Amino acid sequence: MPGTRHGKANYRNIYSDIKVEKVPLGDKYLLVSFLLTNKDTVPHTINVSSYADIMIKNNDHAKCTWYGNRRGLTMYDKYTNITLTLLAKGGYKVSDYDQFWYGMYGIGYHYFYQLESDEPLVNTDSVFSISWTRRDIYPNETLVFSTLMGVGADLRNPSLINIETNFQENYDPNTEITVNGVVNDVDANETVDVYYEFNNGPRQFLKRFETDKVNGGISNGQFSFKVQLGSEVARYPLKVYAIDSFELTSNVFEKNLLVNQAPRVSFTTRPNDEYFTGGIVVVEGRIWDDTKATLKYKVDDGYNWNTDVTLIECNRQEKTFRKSFPIQESYINFGDHVIYIWAEDEFGVKSTIISSPFKYTQLHTPEIQFTTPQTSIENKYRGDTITISGKVRDVDANQVVTIYYKKPENDPTTPAENYYSFNTNDANRDWVDFELEYVIPDHLPFGEHSLIIFAIDSRNANSADLHYRFNVIRHTTTNPTPIDPTPTPGDEYEDIVDSSYSGPSADSEIPTITCTSVADINDDLYESCTITTTTIIIKTSEIPTPKPTPDQTAGPAPVPSASEEAPWGGDGDAAKEGSSQKSKTDKKKMLIIGCAAGGVAAVACAAAAVLIHEAIKKPKDFVFDEENGEFVEADGNGAANEGDNPIYDENGADDPFADEFDEEDGHVEGIFPA
Repeated sequence: MPGTRHGKANYRNIYSDIKVEKVPLGDKYLLVSFLLTNKDTVPHTINVSSYADIMIKNNDHAKCTWYGNRRGLTMYDKYTNITLTLLAKGGYKVSDYDQFWYGMYGIGYHYFYQLESDEPLVNTDSVFSISWTRRDIYPNETLVFSTLMGVGADLRNPSLINIETNFQENYDPNTEITVNGVVNDVDANETVDVYYEFNNGPRQFLKRFETDKVNGGISNGQFSFKVQLGSEVARYPLKVYAIDSFELTSNVFEKNLLVNQAPRVSFTTRPNDEYFTGGIVVVEGRIWDDTKATLKYKVDDGYNWNTDVTLIECNRQEKTFRKSFPIQESYINFGDHVIYIWAEDEFGVKSTIISSPFKYTQLHTPEIQFTTPQTSIENKYRGDTITISGKVRDVDANQVVTIYYKKPENDPTTPAENYYSFNTNDANRDWVDFELEYVIPDHLPFGEHSLIIFAIDSRNANSADLHYRFNVIRHTTTNPTPIDPTPTPGDEYEDIVDSSYSGPSADSEIPTITCTSVADINDDLYESCTITTTTIIIKTSEIPTPKPTPDQTAGPAPVPSASEEAPWGGDGDAAKEGSSQKSKTDKKKMLIIGCAAGGVAAVACAAAAVLIHEAIKKPKDFVFDEENGEFVEADGNGAANEGDNPIYDENGADDPFADEFDEEDGHVEGIFPA
């Protein structure tokens, strides 16, 4: 069937091929497809037609009739009982035709000789032709045009599904949609089952119908069902089809139901009213979409063009933009035209289209380019200086050409900054060099950016935008290793806890934390914290017990001096209670009441911890002055200081308070506060 070229051909970089495949309609049907691929760099408009002289066996004059309300044709050979059906509309995977005809064969006969009446064509050599016309095909795109052909004795016909619901282009989340349709089958004495699939789920049986046992057809093929859309912005695909009792599948209705909102666009800079050779359109404005969108345009009734290949990520936010793009002058002549511009999201949904008339004139637009083309994107740090070299020209005389630039840290709709101007004349219409320096700001976000450079002449003609692209990266930082904040006792004091001591104690490890937010070289914030605690270490020795004399009598309780009263800054009663504790041993002791550490902790980028040790002076030693009968401070040379009167000996057998104090009840929290 493909012919001597095996169905392959090409013309102006449009390549065609033919594919024949089996489909779920039994062994008597084949799907014949014409595939066309655009391997050019520009779009084309194509027309696809197939013309055939048909016959069954040796009968070139078999009877031909319209098939199913002009959805194709049927040829029947009464001698062999073989039927040939060409299904050109409303069939499984069939591309509905734009033009279809059949009629009498003859040289020079065309579609306008087609059979218009419903009467069959009998005893006549017949031909048919099917066409798909004026289809735009874009670079790297493949279009497929298919038709079904069935041949055989007692050839059965597939059912036909028609969906009557008028679907919206976009729906709100969680919308419930009612789908109404009708099914029919021209064959007699069959059953037809209707199914649907929604959102890539399993096949759902809907309803069974029966055809008339004699004449065929379904008297009432109405059906209805509901589907529920999801909450996410997405496509929700729907398929509806029928399968008859001979396992023939009908045409498949397919529709992507969209939870989506149409994009919106407004322009602060609109197209000019005049363009020249090499003309560049510049538009600026704001765009909104619930996901992402791009800007497209066309001139007159021409092709649709993208302003660029990027989609603007909106995600329900309004974003500003600047786009510059060619007028596509290869497809227009000098004179009056209209340009149309709109936003379009990833689902193909369009915003309101704006139109702007313009005149295309035979003058010239300024040209601008880099001295050396940028072939890679460099990594830069904040504060780096970028030097950009380029050149600009305008071949028209008597023009003032100005070079402008837009910084990446500014809104793209912000007015451009003037860099340099020059005049063109007969002696100066060649390239003019320029060099521009740009310092990357300290707070420019990390990632890719571009500096936009362009030229405008006296007639307000824009050059194309030059984009110098660069990538702002972070400085490498190192996290310090924290130091163990536990203090280490000095050589003077051993880290020994007196296990025999059961008297009062106090926890002095109460930290003080002070934190501040600090920015590092990458402008990342971290917490810098100072943590301070105090360690109190007390070194004690047992006090000797004085020997009582026979004439020693109990006197009044001694009154502590000011220096002895609450020596640790605490409560006076607590100090008295602490003085009543009894020594257990005569050995040297060290009581660690608390520990202290000072440190600086950094969160995210911490500074090293610094330990600060604090210790108070050793307690003073006391000796008993037998001459005066009292305890006095030792001055280090064995001498004693007067002023202390330790008449009360807590270790003495004649302790007058021994029965009034219970050692277990004498503990007072915080007697040695930090």
